[in-house]
Amino acid sequence: MFFQDREQSLWLKAWLIVPAFVLMILLTVQAAASNLSDASSLRKRCEKELTLLEVPIKNFGDETDMEEFKKAEKLIKLARVKVIQSKYPEAIKKYNEYLVLQHNLYKSLAAKYAARTENLNDAVAEDLVDHIDNKKVEEYIRLANRNLKDAKSEMVNKHYKNTVEMCRLAKNYALSAYKLVGKDVPDDYKRDLADNDNRIFK
Repeated sequence: MFFQDREQSLWLKAWLIVPAFVLMILLTVQAAASNLSDASSLRKRCEKELTLLEVPIKNFGDETDMEEFKKAEKLIKLARVKVIQSKYPEAIKKYNEYLVLQHNLYKSLAAKYAARTENLNDAVAEDLVDHIDNKKVEEYIRLANRNLKDAKSEMVNKHYKNTVEMCRLAKNYALSAYKLVGKDVPDDYKRDLADNDNRIFK
């Protein structure tokens, strides 16, 4: 009777342990799959963002921005290595570090873009003042200043990437006004034209 009870007890423990063990394995596999999915999603996002960030950095970034961009490139490479090594939590950490660095770089760029766009808008308006009776020219100059105003609002709200994009739109309106009056865009703004087309000026 003693041995029978003991055998039943062992069987009962086995039936309890096996499902718990299986559950633990399933949870581990699920966590690993989740980490892989998160790491893959972040990799796609961050590598795309890095490519977009390179253009404004190389067109209008200063020396400090360039150094920080090199750090950003290194973080992306290190994160990719961690993905290859299946060290997904470490990869996720690196990608998140990149996103913080990217935010700070756009903050630096936003101030530069806002200042340059304001100077460009003023200079273009002065250059084309004799054509202000042309309603389309007047509209483009007005839209350039409106987008600059919106860009500055986005900067106050800490949406620095949006600031860069709205400054590009503002400059596009201002520089397009030259075409309306049959003039070429001055060479001083060729860098801005390239940047508006998401190209690195050379």
